[in-house]
Amino acid sequence: MSDVSNEKPMPASSDAAPRRRGLDWPHALLELAAVVIGILIALAVNNWAEARHNAALEARYLERLLADSTENLTMLQARIELLTRRADRLTRLSRWLTDGTERPRDEEISEVLCRWFIQPALRLRRETYAELVSTGNLSLLRDVPLRGLLEQAETRHEELLRLDRFTDILQRVTEPLNRYRQWEINPNARLEVGCRFDLNGMRSDPVIPSILAQVCRDETINRSFCEQALAAVRAVHDRITKKQSPP
Repeated sequence: MSDVSNEKPMPASSDAAPRRRGLDWPHALLELAAVVIGILIALAVNNWAEARHNAALEARYLERLLADSTENLTMLQARIELLTRRADRLTRLSRWLTDGTERPRDEEISEVLCRWFIQPALRLRRETYAELVSTGNLSLLRDVPLRGLLEQAETRHEELLRLDRFTDILQRVTEPLNRYRQWEINPNARLEVGCRFDLNGMRSDPVIPSILAQVCRDETINRSFCEQALAAVRAVHDRITKKQSPP
């Protein structure tokens, strides 16, 4: 029987030597660097695409805001001219009632007194700004001062809307005018309905000048608020126009 203790162990395989020495660090680091670079490139491409999309969206918003402000400027200017004309005619009528000079025409009196409390609707364009705020896209406008100007314009518009609540109060104050007003069907008048006033009766009533002064004051206050809104909208319009102008 042979002695097993004299048997020599088999030499280890040569393939196991690298595993005993550890990982192939240069190769692993190269693969890791390739993965990191790939991720960074993907992020850069994604950021570039997102920035391009946001820039295009910002440009569309600016175009809409410019169109809104252009239309609002036209409407506000027309309202200011209307209020100025009505206040001037009320002043002339009040002066005639007190000193009898420069009597206004019947058409002028009808315009300012028949429906003084029915103002043409002033519907300023606010849809674009409201969308920017509600969707959180206001931050897409990189021009921070422009955001402030838009907020100021919105504040001025809200102040204009609050003036409507005083109309009912002023209507009650002017109820004595109804005693001197006579409605009539007139195909040539607006809405085919007009009115005439007993001016002699109004001249003999000491309350009338005070009423006309309050109506005139209301027109002047409305004009003042419209002028403030006009200045705010013009600031927005000019800012966007300057931003879109070529350098």
